[in-house]
Formats: sequence, structure tokens, C-alpha cells
Amino acid sequence: MPGQLEDLRGLAASTKTLPADSVAVNRAIITHAPQDIPAHTRLARAYQELGLIEQARAALEAVIQLDPGNRIATNRLQQLNA
Repeated sequence: MPGQLEDLRGLAASTKTLPADSVAVNRAIITHAPQDIPAHTRLARAYQELGLIEQARAALEAVIQLDPGNRIATNRLQQLNA
């Protein structure tokens, strides 16, 4: 599984990944590595790009729960709530 997880992380980091594909890939990463903060952050961005604001909020809240000092997630969440 570690090799597969690294493959998923590489795919998730690709700038050519469409938002819907990014959701699927990052959800798969989170399934195998629930504390993967970058996956939660990418998931939030993908949801936001798809207009799924409630899901984006939930993903950002997951980041904050894992890393309460994460300023990027805190700022993005404040922007979504504005």
C-alpha cells in the first residue's frame, strides 16, 4: 500500500488534475492516511472549485482539527464564511 499511496499523492499534486478527479484522488488518500493534511487541503480546494462550499468547509475544518495552528486553512475557512 505505501507505493500506491505515494502514487496517489503524486497524482494529487499534479497541476493537470481536474477538480472532480482531485476529489476522488484525495478522498482515496484520506481513506488510507486520515491525517494527511495536504490531502485535506487539496480536497477543500477541489470542492471549492466545484462550488461545493459546505464540503470545502468540512475539509478545512478537518485540517484545523488535525493542525489547530494551520493558518492557511484558518484563513481559507474565514474567506469561505465571509
